[in-house]
Amino acid sequence: MGVNQIGAGIKSTARPAITVDLQSGQGYTVPSGQYMVSPGKYTFIQYFDPVLYTWRKLGAGALPQSVILSSDGTNYRLYNPTGTVVAAIVTNGGTADTTLNGVWLAKNVTSTTPSAKVTSTRTVFNVIIGGAVSTTVTVATAGSGYTVAPIVTFSAPPQGGMQATGYATISSGAVTSVTVTNQGGGYSSAPTVTLTNANGDTTGSGATATAALDTTVSGKVVGLTCTESATGLTSVPTITFSNCPASAAATAIMCLTATTVPNQASTQMGNGSVGLMMSAVTAGSSITTNPLYETGVFTPRLGYTAWSAVASGATTIVDGGLHQIVSATNTSNVVYAILPTGTTPGAATPAACTYSSTNDRSILLPL
Repeated sequence: MGVNQIGAGIKSTARPAITVDLQSGQGYTVPSGQYMVSPGKYTFIQYFDPVLYTWRKLGAGALPQSVILSSDGTNYRLYNPTGTVVAAIVTNGGTADTTLNGVWLAKNVTSTTPSAKVTSTRTVFNVIIGGAVSTTVTVATAGSGYTVAPIVTFSAPPQGGMQATGYATISSGAVTSVTVTNQGGGYSSAPTVTLTNANGDTTGSGATATAALDTTVSGKVVGLTCTESATGLTSVPTITFSNCPASAAATAIMCLTATTVPNQASTQMGNGSVGLMMSAVTAGSSITTNPLYETGVFTPRLGYTAWSAVASGATTIVDGGLHQIVSATNTSNVVYAILPTGTTPGAATPAACTYSSTNDRSILLPL
């Protein structure tokens, strides 16, 4: 069969694919319908969370994956997060002021209400004060007959709050404890704890548990959720607070990708060398246990380069990776791995690179 005969006699009724090119901080609402979505390597598939009142990534994996998505035309989007702020770690909740307990949505912020933003940019956050769940959950009734641990869910907080999460542990068919993995925030009262049988467990029953609020963080900032970010950022900006508990502080969590990599002299490299851009999660000690809403917003991944065996040691970025943090001095961000077929470099030292944003392309195939 000749090339011109491929597909002969086939009448396609499929709709054309949608190609979406996104720059730093750009989002594209997925039209109503069902699609096979193939996001670019720097693009997130997000949904709008009506409780958290912000956009959240579908899954936190390091690599994008094609998914079948049924969109309502409003609440799903493609988003290029490179060069933007995506979350924040609250490192100091400030001096407790219980009159401020609650959720302060950025859209409702006035000059006299609590707010958090990045100075001189349009990056803004919802501010969540108090209402975090205590890490101690009481198992009121152990129940019996559980073959696997039941699923633990906490009722939702008011709009804009962070929902608590946790898991149960069993022994001899009874629930012995509930571990809080995210304390959440913004609850006006202790949430209800529900234990639901896991798939396949037809015999477990009777377990109940109760939660309480953590009084040690009442009146303190316990969470920030980013609602809008400046674009094309190259470093971590400073977050400023207004009308919040005194001394509150937070560190911005970035999503950056490597944009330039220095050449590495060929005298220091052997054939088959590969440059790796290192990743790490944002440093800082949070005042609560809320990884889902902080460093767990997305999983960093390594980037890598291709190396050209020329005198200048030219490098090409194949994948800039995704990074929450970069070295303050940018002196140890790229290391060179030597493949088994390569020669050992004489003095291959880590090389500095720059981080910011990049354009990315995704494909939506209507089904």
